[in-house]
Amino acid sequence: MTKALKACGCSVEADCLAHVSAGDPSSVQGELSAVGGGGRRPRRLAKLAFRTGIRPLWRGWSVRRGRHSYTLFHGTNYDLRGWDGPAVVTFHDLSTHRFPQYHPEARVRVINQAMETAVAKGAHVITPSAKVRSEVLDHFGLPAERVTAVPLGVGEAFSRPSEAALEVVLSRYDLLPNGYILAAGSFEPRKNFGSVLSAYQALSYSVRERYPLVHVGPSGWLNDDLAAVASRLEELGQFRRLGFVEENELPALYAGARGLAFPSHYEGFGLPALEAMACGTPVIGSRGTAVEEVIGEAGLLVDPNDVGDLVSALSRLIEDDELVSHLRDVGSERSREFTWEACALQTAEVYRFALSDQGGFWYGCASLCGQAGGRDGYCE
Repeated sequence: MTKALKACGCSVEADCLAHVSAGDPSSVQGELSAVGGGGRRPRRLAKLAFRTGIRPLWRGWSVRRGRHSYTLFHGTNYDLRGWDGPAVVTFHDLSTHRFPQYHPEARVRVINQAMETAVAKGAHVITPSAKVRSEVLDHFGLPAERVTAVPLGVGEAFSRPSEAALEVVLSRYDLLPNGYILAAGSFEPRKNFGSVLSAYQALSYSVRERYPLVHVGPSGWLNDDLAAVASRLEELGQFRRLGFVEENELPALYAGARGLAFPSHYEGFGLPALEAMACGTPVIGSRGTAVEEVIGEAGLLVDPNDVGDLVSALSRLIEDDELVSHLRDVGSERSREFTWEACALQTAEVYRFALSDQGGFWYGCASLCGQAGGRDGYCE
């Protein structure tokens, strides 16, 4: 994203900020930071602070305007605390408001406080999907011109690798091409791994022997029951936990899978689905969530609360070679509609409009939102 912002007129400088790791709000890790720059348009951004994470309230780090020359601060992960000047904030989703039971209590408290603070400060809100934009408008009662949906992108590295490159990575994990079902994301309730495991167990023993379920991602939280089921399948050789993998291995792990099972209860966007499609992998996603915006008609949509629906989708992927071939093609084509360059350009437009004379900073970018001719609240 920062490279793409550079390309559209924003310069980048280093500044040490921090974020809270998932599930452990007391852990603070170094993160990327300050973005600034000029555009080709009047009223250039002299400097733009760019925060990528949440810090605990009790360990906040000040970015008060008096100590920095930033013209606009962008909190890219909910947080604006310590900043009192013009600001843009990204709300990736409202899961801590809508589904607090899926998160540790400390995480809910920290993120919800950060969001309330950002809204109270009058920041323009960016969301990654029209779904979340609608939720933000409803939950916080904000005017439409203060919230803009800017879809995420997928990097060029996410494409189908050569057969040789594919073999190198899969052999490292003792996996066969087209010989496993992939599940990606934190191993926690919101990702609906309970239904994935139940649906997978409903498949025949011979199918599970041929297509093990492979999980990529962090261990997550609130998952003792899930871990027990996964361990039983693991003992049978039908479940594999790869945990964190190197980013350069992800394209091969996506591409080598028969399909990606991603029926989350809730997502703000669904980046794993987009990455998988870019690598030519069929995706099973959740109907009625933001993932549906990403997949469109290029994947299989299921009711995340209906295990039978998921069993049917998994069976279709396993049994229907023609369907799999079709989904590989249309999914790859669909993924090309989402680029980081487009995301950066739209984000930079929000910055410029937020600082323009057209109504002042708090006006936001109404001309880029749905009420002013945009596409469902997306920047265009």
